[in-house]
Amino acid sequence: MESDVLVTIGVDTHADFHVGVALDQRGGLLGELTLANDEGGYRRLLRWARGFGELAGVGAESTGSYGAGLSQFLRSEGVRVLEVNRVSRQHRRRHGKHDAGDAEAAARAVLSGEATGEPKAADGHVEMLRALKIARRSAVKAKTQAANQLYALVSTAPERLKADLRKLAAPRLAQKALGWDPTPAATLSVVAGDNPESLKSEAAFANLCGAAPIPASSGKVVRHRLNPHGNREANRALHVVALNRLRRDPRTPGIRRQAHRRGQEQARDHPLFEAFHSPGGLPSAARLPGSRVEATEPNLFCLTLLRIGDSTLLTQIGAS
Repeated sequence: MESDVLVTIGVDTHADFHVGVALDQRGGLLGELTLANDEGGYRRLLRWARGFGELAGVGAESTGSYGAGLSQFLRSEGVRVLEVNRVSRQHRRRHGKHDAGDAEAAARAVLSGEATGEPKAADGHVEMLRALKIARRSAVKAKTQAANQLYALVSTAPERLKADLRKLAAPRLAQKALGWDPTPAATLSVVAGDNPESLKSEAAFANLCGAAPIPASSGKVVRHRLNPHGNREANRALHVVALNRLRRDPRTPGIRRQAHRRGQEQARDHPLFEAFHSPGGLPSAARLPGSRVEATEPNLFCLTLLRIGDSTLLTQIGAS
């Protein structure tokens, strides 16, 4: 290594990798390096540059975007970094456009004194304020766009609905719109298709949506289980409808309590219910007259009955 060599580095920056070119103080080409756009790549560039001699400075493009990490790393290592503008169109017409050529042009701009601007540090309070400003600007833009869309929808709404909404300010209008979600209705409409008359009854619709309990009786045991079949998107839509009704409709909690009570009554009629609550504990399966349900399943059995109540609720709400 020659100690009297002053090395100038030019870097052409990209999203995933950078290309560096090293020049000596007379403008002679010392080498070319492709490095990853991460800390390991930055350290590799620094070791490579110092291997030629004393590092005088680095010129880099896009120190506010792709080259921000490299610029901050080199400055923390005490290296002088200068911001270099993109090469002119005249230069590209004469010399062509390639990464190594752009990096060499950046190094020559530093060596000739043409590049004099220092990049922003971007590591203090000003950078924090800049990030907050960007977030606020995008939030205001999104808010304005949403408000304009709401007002456009109101202007084309039916007269009855328009009379209630046209005088509302944007925050109140948005608050009202939050309670209207057309997705469940659209999902159920798609499931029913263009010929909903083919669904002969509410039970058929519930079965299509996977909300109808499936009989699972055996002998004297009469029970049902949840339906894992049907259209699962429609099943979820019914679930969303049920939750919204429970929150907003005063009649719906009563329907849920009735369904829950019916499930409890069905559970009490089963011999396992008495066995589960008896002081002597659970008997063996042989002591349950006429029952084919294993004595180790009382919790699962009762849970199934309670969830049947929820499925019945979904069916009733979906049909209402």
